Amino acid sequence: MIRATVHQTELGLLYVKGRFAQVLEPGRHWILKRAARVERIDSRRRLLHVQSQEILTSDNVQLRLGAIVSMRVTDPARAVHEAESYEHELYVATQLALRAAVAETGIDDVLERKLQIGEGLLDVVAARGESLGVEVDAVEIRDVILPGDLRAAFADVVRARTEGRTALER
Repeated sequence: MIRATVHQTELGLLYVKGRFAQVLEPGRHWILKRAARVERIDSRRRLLHVQSQEILTSDNVQLRLGAIVSMRVTDPARAVHEAESYEHELYVATQLALRAAVAETGIDDVLERKLQIGEGLLDVVAARGESLGVEVDAVEIRDVILPGDLRAAFADVVRARTEGRTALER
């Protein structure tokens, strides 16, 4: 007989003799079976940081982009049993979706429509998360890093626009 406490922010997985038996809700549980153990899974919302990666846009400009995924486990049995690591699966799914979305888009659109691209990523990543027992709330592009020479060119364009406005005002 074992006593297991599943905290408010967790869900428990009960295993008896190495086999999954049931999901335990928060609270104190008395388990009368021998060779039983409880594995606790955190059910709070958390952020998954997808590191920046170099991606070519449709106009062959190389950018470095990263993303943030807001997620929480809703079905702990599926999350633990479907994949070796549900977090790693979502990480890779987000990377691949980000590459596909940016590869179809020009650099100007990427810079102007970061939020819309993130919403498009949400559909793809949320579908993968659902199959893993994870609810994905948001996917947002965190960084857009331009190559050094392109950054200088954009700075020159902004400077020229500012000088043009100043000249027009004079």
